[in-house]
Amino acid sequence: MKKIAKFHKVSFDEFEKAWKGEFPDAKEEEIKAVYEELKLPKRATRGSAGYDFYTPFTQSVSARPWPARRGRGSSKHSAATG
Repeated sequence: MKKIAKFHKVSFDEFEKAWKGEFPDAKEEEIKAVYEELKLPKRATRGSAGYDFYTPFTQSVSARPWPARRGRGSSKHSAATG
């Protein structure tokens, strides 16, 4: 298989600047710990079509149900008759 992508970490200084932009109260020790634990994207298997990406923190995701649709269309309209 031909390799088409390679991932690298940004420098710690660049990471720290970006992290502080999002989390201004973060301490340097905390930022270093997050940086050291970063996992680069990788393919789960040799023939995978895509990469698995990782986040440096745990987040909760909740799905909301889609609103019910009426009939065949997603909007109501009326046609004027002449």
